[in-house]
Order: sequence, then structure tokens, then C-alpha cells
Amino acid sequence: MRCLWLAAILVSSLNAWAQSEEITVFDMRKTLALSDNEPTYRDYYLSKGFNVGLKPGMIVTVKRKMPLYDSIHNRSAGDLSVAVARVKIIHCERNLAVARLYADFSRESLPALEDNFIMIGDQVDLATATTESKVKASKAAEAKDIPEKSEKLPETAQTAEFSVDFASQSPDNVTTVRPVDGPVVQ
Repeated sequence: MRCLWLAAILVSSLNAWAQSEEITVFDMRKTLALSDNEPTYRDYYLSKGFNVGLKPGMIVTVKRKMPLYDSIHNRSAGDLSVAVARVKIIHCERNLAVARLYADFSRESLPALEDNFIMIGDQVDLATATTESKVKASKAAEAKDIPEKSEKLPETAQTAEFSVDFASQSPDNVTTVRPVDGPVVQ
């Protein structure tokens, strides 16, 4: 009887571990364009499929774990999870999915990456799953929130550009070239 309980616990823990395993990019393939007009496609193969809820048409974020090292205290600082890009699922099977690049992220407000493209080993964040219609609706809502540009330009002071002539033999070789055009504060 104890053996049955141990076997049941072992099987359930293995199932839980398999369910919690992260979705990773395990392969990438690119089509070869035979002419300038022919598009090229880059497909990313994911380690999970229908079994974790992926469906064709879903848009998910691909993230990369970057190990950080604290050289001051001589120890690991942990892993930083950085968004790389968004992909759209184009094909899905039980334990496998294929995705294509949907959008890149701007690095203005995200940490820099050494390789700013999707790589084998990157992970898919299923919590960020959405659809294309929801993405377009949120972009339209953001566009409505942006105030229209007013016709009146802000008033600024007039400045002048300076240049230095290093070939000149005179001691005073700084000359004014031209004023920069712009509104003047009155």
C-alpha cells in the first residue's frame, strides 16, 4: 500500500514539474528568398503547444534571463528577465508551436541586450498572451489619448552657432556663423 502512495506522489509531482516547465525557443529556421520581391520568414519553434494553452493567432512576449553578477560583493545578483520581442503563434500542436516575429521592443525604457534578437533558449511568457485585435484596439485607444499638436509653437530665445577656424593664425579665431532660426521671446 505504501508503494502505491509513493508511486502516486511521484507521478503527480512529475506531472506538476512537467506542467511548470517553461516554454522555450528550441530552434529557429529561416526561408531563403530566391528573388528581391520574395519575403523571407523566420520561424521560432517553441517547446510547448496546446498542452499549455497556446493557440494559433496568439501574441506572446519572448523574454531572456540574463544572469547578473555583483562584483562588489563577489556573488550572484540573480537573474534579470528582459523582454526581447513579441511573436505571433502561426501553428500549434500538442507539444510544439511555431511562432513568427510580430514586433520588436524599443530599448529606450528596457535594459540593453548584447544580442537584440530572439535566440535559442529564450522563454515565452504565457501571462502576456493577447490577440491581434486586442493589440490594435489598445493602440487605437492610445492614439485617442494623445493630444493633438497645437498650431502655436513654444516661444524660445534666439541662439547663435559658433565655429572655430583652426587653420587661422589669428589669436581670436572664434567667429559667429549665423543665428539659428526660431521664435523670439518678447
